[in-house]
Amino acid sequence: MFEQDDECGNVTSAHGRILCANGRHAMVKEHDRRLLNKRQLADYLGLQVYTIDAWVSQRRIPHIKLGKCVRFDLSEIETWLKGKKVERMSASF
Repeated sequence: MFEQDDECGNVTSAHGRILCANGRHAMVKEHDRRLLNKRQLADYLGLQVYTIDAWVSQRRIPHIKLGKCVRFDLSEIETWLKGKKVERMSASF
């Protein structure tokens, strides 16, 4: 059983294997590693897909290239987000 995975035409097998539509790439998801496609990441961050596309092309966000397909390691994204955190200023009167 396969189900459509993303805009690249990738599919995910019942065993969690992502197969790139061009047939050249295959990757097994590790149990502790979650890979997201652009649409999933955009939903996770509450952004538009075109924003994710722009950040990828500008190399502003950590990503993995599999041929023409782009994936995002959720643990790397969470670490990257922690680095973007702006601390609250203390009120000194």
